[in-house]
Amino acid sequence: MNKRAAKRYLWTLLPALLLGIQVCAAYAANIDPAKGEYAKGTYTNKAPAFTVSLAEDWVAAAPQKNEIYRITGQHPWKVPVAAMEIADKPQNAPALGSEDAIKDYLNFLKKNEPQSANYKIEKKGVVTLKDGTKAMTLIIRWDWTPTVELISAVLEAYKGDKIVYLICSTVDAEGTSSDDMLNLLKTLEFK
Repeated sequence: MNKRAAKRYLWTLLPALLLGIQVCAAYAANIDPAKGEYAKGTYTNKAPAFTVSLAEDWVAAAPQKNEIYRITGQHPWKVPVAAMEIADKPQNAPALGSEDAIKDYLNFLKKNEPQSANYKIEKKGVVTLKDGTKAMTLIIRWDWTPTVELISAVLEAYKGDKIVYLICSTVDAEGTSSDDMLNLLKTLEFK
């Protein structure tokens, strides 16, 4: 292998290493069965009860920080990465889609990923899910590191006293569009 090919090879591995995603295969056992399960492309959560459909060939990986699940694509960089978190909803939670709700999400992002201060919101909206639930959607580009920019599709919904955050992220070189990621997240259906 020549120097140029070796450099190119190392650069293809860099995003996976930087994201802290294991390059080896991951199994559904990474999801706590008390919280939910992932099988044949569908994640089923127990409380609050809901399902979300992802690509059938994606695999469960070890959740990070406060994630309930982390499910990755088959790309060598293990992207796209779909993750979900659930938080307590404050009594004075802002209306989904409002500037205050967007600000709250950006604060949530910064808390979990302190380096995310450099971001650009490309798209924002409110959608009605299949079950009638209103949800906020965002497309955000943000710097994961000084050299790696992530594109994240975000869907945030309120269910009772909980906030459900669904996030799907990738890098441009991987090829999945932000709209494709958002369409996966919009399959969220509360039971």
